[in-house]
Amino acid sequence: MKNWLVAALAVAGVSGVVVSTVDCGKSESHRLPDPIDRAISMSPTPQPNDAFKKASRVAIKHAADKQSASISLSPKPTTIEAMLKAVRPDDLAGDISTEAYQFKRVAPFETTNWQVSANVTEVVLRSDGDYYLVIEDGKGHRSVVEVPDPKLCADSTKLKEITSARKAIEAKFHPTAQPKKVNVKARVTGLGFFGMARSRDGKKPGNGARIMPGLKVEWL
Repeated sequence: MKNWLVAALAVAGVSGVVVSTVDCGKSESHRLPDPIDRAISMSPTPQPNDAFKKASRVAIKHAADKQSASISLSPKPTTIEAMLKAVRPDDLAGDISTEAYQFKRVAPFETTNWQVSANVTEVVLRSDGDYYLVIEDGKGHRSVVEVPDPKLCADSTKLKEITSARKAIEAKFHPTAQPKKVNVKARVTGLGFFGMARSRDGKKPGNGARIMPGLKVEWL
């Protein structure tokens, strides 16, 4: 039976370790999967979810950090243009992986409950469970509002408000993984957040300023 060991391990769904088999007097080397390699070396299985949470400021996104409890729910009016001018710390990495900011807010932008009126132009349910709304002001300025899944925010200091905002968006758009193009005027209230700062079309990266978590949505 040719390569019986490799075939058996392939059926088991493993690969990554190099072994030798003999077929009609010929010796061949084959690579078996990583899980077997880890079992042999006794190394622990990677935890991608833990790594993701550690490097994506989830506590800040969900308002589950200690600072969020002291942020007033009385909103402060702002504009998308002003949000995009908020000063982002130079030491906050563009991919928001900087360890020092995983549980620390950036004042004053992230320690304020903002209120902005704009046009919602796109809505989508993202893979992390967030309702993701693109907002525009009609002057070429664009940002986003994200409302997380309340089921993932049990330890949030703003759970009640997140749940309410989520219901308002669900009732209006019934978001799905397929982005929906819309054009609805809204007044959105929520905490400031510095998210990913990427370069687009060769331009200098923006500051990544957005509203997250969204705490209230009113249709105008």
